[in-house]
Amino acid sequence: PGIPPSPGHIASVLGIMKARGVGTIVQEAYRPSNPGKQLCEQTGAKQVVIPGGPDYDQGQDYLAFVQEVTDLVYGALKK
Repeated sequence: PGIPPSPGHIASVLGIMKARGVGTIVQEAYRPSNPGKQLCEQTGAKQVVIPGGPDYDQGQDYLAFVQEVTDLVYGALKK
């Protein structure tokens, strides 16, 4: 956590994605998106960026946060 992926790690993930036919990457919003974008470009997968936690400042509670994450992931998987 908090350490950017190395080129070797990205290559390893790329190999796994291709071998298993992974079609979606789920990533938290506060992480850099470039590694995920690169993987999606090379595999045709979709990238879903989810919030890292509830937006309490905007009045979102934990249940609404879980619903938002569920909706984002479900939306990407059903396409």
